[in-house]
Amino acid sequence: MKVTAVGGSDQEFMDLVKVRQLDARHFARVNEEALEQDARGYEVSRSVYAKTPRAQLCD
Repeated sequence: MKVTAVGGSDQEFMDLVKVRQLDARHFARVNEEALEQDARGYEVSRSVYAKTPRAQLCD
């Protein structure tokens, strides 16, 4: 994904620039990193994250 700041009424655009299929090991690592980022959000921006449930993996 590529996110580009634009400004004005359109603050940003997100474009899919590459598709890659992950094996189980890499997919598990991506999930782990996403959960780490979510947990960090609760540390650095409590007032925002307090209003949302914590991320969790789906089966």
